[in-house]
Amino acid sequence: MRSAELDEAERIICVGTGIGGPENLAAIEALAKAMRTQIGATRRVVDQGWLPRHQQIGLTGKVVSPLLYIGVGVRGALNHTIGIQQADTIAAINIDPNAEIFHTATSA
Repeated sequence: MRSAELDEAERIICVGTGIGGPENLAAIEALAKAMRTQIGATRRVVDQGWLPRHQQIGLTGKVVSPLLYIGVGVRGALNHTIGIQQADTIAAINIDPNAEIFHTATSA
């Protein structure tokens, strides 16, 4: 994926370390392909080498403005959520009901 694709994406699925490990990226990639979305990553995912730096979203990565952002296993640390504030709709999938990302997610 080129960096510009993430900048211009209408839909983004972003992965955090809550997905468990790089072995689970194949499922995210299949979902992204089916939904025609780009894949973004948190800094921790990039730092651990699961995805390349040009896919990083946040204060030290890209600021994005998609119509739909879906965070999967994303904690929602401030340095990441700064990069998604311009998204129209923010959805979060996380097994931790107290994850910070839920404070940023769009309410129904």
